[in-house]
Amino acid sequence: MRNLFNVSIIALVLSGCATKEGPTPIQSPAGEHPAFAEEYPEQLQTALDDYAKTIARAEALATGFPDYPKAYKEPAWPFLLEVYEAAEEDGESGYYADFLREESQGDSYFDDVKPELVKRAGGAVDYETKKNKCEGEYYGAVSRGLDKGRETHAEERLEGASSAQRLITQKGSELSKADQETLKKQAAEIAVAVYLVRTSLPERHARLAELEAERGKVERTLKRRKKELDQEPLPEKASADAKKSYADEKKLIEEAGSKLEGPHTAATQRLETSEKTIQETRSHIDEALSKLKKAGKDKAALKELD
Repeated sequence: MRNLFNVSIIALVLSGCATKEGPTPIQSPAGEHPAFAEEYPEQLQTALDDYAKTIARAEALATGFPDYPKAYKEPAWPFLLEVYEAAEEDGESGYYADFLREESQGDSYFDDVKPELVKRAGGAVDYETKKNKCEGEYYGAVSRGLDKGRETHAEERLEGASSAQRLITQKGSELSKADQETLKKQAAEIAVAVYLVRTSLPERHARLAELEAERGKVERTLKRRKKELDQEPLPEKASADAKKSYADEKKLIEEAGSKLEGPHTAATQRLETSEKTIQETRSHIDEALSKLKKAGKDKAALKELD
C-alpha cells in the first residue's frame, strides 16, 4: 500500500483560501530572507518536477482503469461499483487530501531517518545477541521490520481515512480474499488519481506561481547579502568555523545567482499553459473513470440477465 502514496506532495494554503477573520500573520516575504534566496533555484526546480510527476502519476493510474474488470475471478459488480463511487468521493474529500499529505510527509521523513534508525537499532540488537553468544547479523531483520511496521501503520490509517476501504472491510465478504485485495488496491488508486487532478495539481500550480513571484525579491536579497559580506570580511583571528560559514555562504549566494534563470524561465512557461493542462488532465481522469463505471454497469446488467 505504501507505494500507492509515493507521490511527492507539498502541503500549502492556496491563495484566497485563508480565512480573513482573526489576527493577521505578521511576516516578511520569503524572498527577503537570505537562506530562502540561496535555496530558491532548487525549490523552483523541485516545484517544476513535482508538477510534472503529479501529471504523469495521474495519467499512469488512469491508463490502468480499463483493465480493472479483468482482474477479478468472481466479480460482484453492484458491490464493486459501490466501492468505485466511494473511492471517487474519497479522492474529492479535503479530509482524504489531508491524509495523503500526511502520509507522503511521513514517508519522506521515514526514508530520511531510517538509515540512522537501522544503524542504531541494529547495532543494539547485534550487541545484545553477541553478548548472549547468539550468532548472526540482524541489521537486515531490523530494516525489514521497520518497513513492515510503516506499511502496516499506513494500511490501518488508510482504512480509517477511506470510506471505500472501510466499505470493503465491512461488506466485502461476498468476494474472495484475492478479489478483496484487488479491490482495495483499485479503490486506493482511484482515490489517489482523483485527488491528484482535483487537489494536488491546483496546489502545484499555486506553489509555482508563489515561487515565480519571488524572483525579484530573491535577486535583490542575493545582491544585498553579497554586498554585506564583501564589505564586512572576517578578521584574520576569526575561528575556523566562522571562516567556513562565511566562505560557504558566499559560495551559496554565487551559485544561487548563477542558477536563477533556467528554472525561472521554465516556471514562467509552465504557468502560461498550466490551467489548460490541469483541465485536460482532469478531463482524462474523469473520462477514464466514467468508462470504468459504465463497463461495470454493463457487466452488472448482463449478470442479471443470466
